[in-house]
Amino acid sequence: MAAPPTPSLVPARRLDGRLLLTESITEVTLDRRQSAIGSLTFELAGHGELGVFWELQDTTSGLVSPLEGQLVSPELGRRPVVEHLHGQVIVGLRHVKQVRRLVVLIEGPETRDPYRLVANLHDGSSLEMSIPWTAPVISALAVYQVQSELVVRREALDFASRSDVADAYGFARAWVPTRR
Repeated sequence: MAAPPTPSLVPARRLDGRLLLTESITEVTLDRRQSAIGSLTFELAGHGELGVFWELQDTTSGLVSPLEGQLVSPELGRRPVVEHLHGQVIVGLRHVKQVRRLVVLIEGPETRDPYRLVANLHDGSSLEMSIPWTAPVISALAVYQVQSELVVRREALDFASRSDVADAYGFARAWVPTRR
């Protein structure tokens, strides 16, 4: 009897330089060095605000959003895991093993202009995505920590509120929504 065929595994796409996440290129894996040194910084070109739902390995979760007045997550080793500073969202990678997942949100005025989200790493590598439509809240990117490497996935899903995003992704209600 012949041995069963070996399933073909598609290797994870690695970030090397600059990558545009599209509907056909939806996911990239940061190597261990990219995932652990410095910060992962997100910035939005255009109108709106960035927010982040975050969850740690111990299932502690929360929301960093300037629209909620919450600009930092709890600290691990004297540094917040996630902070909103001068319009950017900064994810500190020193304690990446403590991070389970993040969902980056775009919130704000509905506009006819597309949203463009850029993520930068310490080594000069970057991710970029464009979202051509508007919605009250968009879950733009999901970031998961898998064996000390970050997997970044383009989501680009629209929601009526951040509560709807929390429900869709199964985030515990450790935060109290004040609007939307």
